[in-house]
Amino acid sequence: MDNARKVPEIIRGAGMKYFQIGVGSEASCMLNPMVCWITNTRTVWAHLVLKHGGDVSLANDELELYHDGDRDSEMAYENWRAIHREMAGSLDEMTRISMEYVDGDALEREGLNYLWSDAISSALYDAN
Repeated sequence: MDNARKVPEIIRGAGMKYFQIGVGSEASCMLNPMVCWITNTRTVWAHLVLKHGGDVSLANDELELYHDGDRDSEMAYENWRAIHREMAGSLDEMTRISMEYVDGDALEREGLNYLWSDAISSALYDAN
């Protein structure tokens, strides 16, 4: 797995209806956490907080749009696929900021940057 932006197409092409973006991105991240990021409610929320300049209320409101309607619909899949493609920059920024508080060299050596950004997203989401 060398291109995280291809994960949604790989999942769709394989016809794995219930192996959606969240599970598929987690699997790809476990295979290559230097390249593939996780797209789940928590990472999308953290991405939206950064996108909205730290405005948690706007992030919460926009996140609700991703959960409205039939979660198994083609439209829901397309929405999650679209946001998956735009998240890398936000997750990289979270990792960059967090390096002030941890041994960033160890993360780089171990290739854990996107697993780390998922952990940060989860902690921030829980604190919200």
